[in-house]
Amino acid sequence: MITNDMICRPKNIYSDTIWELYKLLQGSEIRYMWYSDRKRENLCLIESVELIAGDVCYAQFSEGALPSSKDESVLITLSDIENGEKKKYYPKITVNGLFKCYETTSELLKSRGLRFASEEDIRKAGFRETEQYYNGSALGIPVNEYPVQVYKDALIDAVNDKKNVAESIFNCLHRQHIACKMSSENGLPRVDYVIMSDTVPGEFIRGQAHFYDCTSEVRISYNSVCADIYRKSEHKGELYILLNYINAHTFTEQPVTAGETKGLCTSFTPRMFIDEKGSGCITLSVVIDYELRRSRRYQTDDHISQYLPKLLEHLSSYIFGVLKGEMTAEEAISELKNQNAVFWEQQ
Repeated sequence: MITNDMICRPKNIYSDTIWELYKLLQGSEIRYMWYSDRKRENLCLIESVELIAGDVCYAQFSEGALPSSKDESVLITLSDIENGEKKKYYPKITVNGLFKCYETTSELLKSRGLRFASEEDIRKAGFRETEQYYNGSALGIPVNEYPVQVYKDALIDAVNDKKNVAESIFNCLHRQHIACKMSSENGLPRVDYVIMSDTVPGEFIRGQAHFYDCTSEVRISYNSVCADIYRKSEHKGELYILLNYINAHTFTEQPVTAGETKGLCTSFTPRMFIDEKGSGCITLSVVIDYELRRSRRYQTDDHISQYLPKLLEHLSSYIFGVLKGEMTAEEAISELKNQNAVFWEQQ
């Protein structure tokens, strides 16, 4: 999921209101809006949102040419089905970026005939499966038998089926532009993904998610360069002391529900260990029950795609500092006690 803190404001956007509106539309988990085209209100899929910055216009005054206006806009592309054909709308919301806008984002949307659809609105529209996207992992709104495609995991509670959950996790990673692929192992779904990181030796982190009947196991690991550092290290004993501390005292720090500030997350209890196959791979593992994901879907998906990798990134300087003999386990633990940027230390 794209969050507001992932979106960087361009320097040529002056209007705070237009920027807040753009972030609202880009970061929304619900991708449907009602749009009134003066004839009727249509339930539409948000296909794209574009931020447009115009040039500064000048007007002649007695003092000379002075800035008078600067159009700044959010252009929304919506798609709807009408008379058996896909129809698109392009509502555009524009303000003068040189002056304070006193309308709220909700008022701007309302004045242009736009409002977000609720999940109940979408359910009432009626869904049916379509094979047109990710082998059936999308749903569509059937209007004259021509569905508009949407991600099912963004609209309905995930069914407790390992294949559906695997597809949902795959879609979550795909939407965040994380390199990933879906396969099977011993007849069970599996999702592999890679996250680039310049703070980790080798500069990437690997993820694997295995899906069973009632639970999924997610493993986030350092790469082979890191494993080589472990195998060659003469300080493995110090690392084991550090890992013992990490397993006993650290949890990820993230919002428990949407809109909450970050805090101690005890819904998941990741454990760090050295891969049992003897490869020297240092791994974080967490087991997630499907019922928990059903009730906390977005928190679970963010945990897998963002917070576990961030925790591994944050710990890397201490883990490899110990393995390289640059610090002792005691020194690493002392520094960790003063850090809570990514994880929460439970006293």
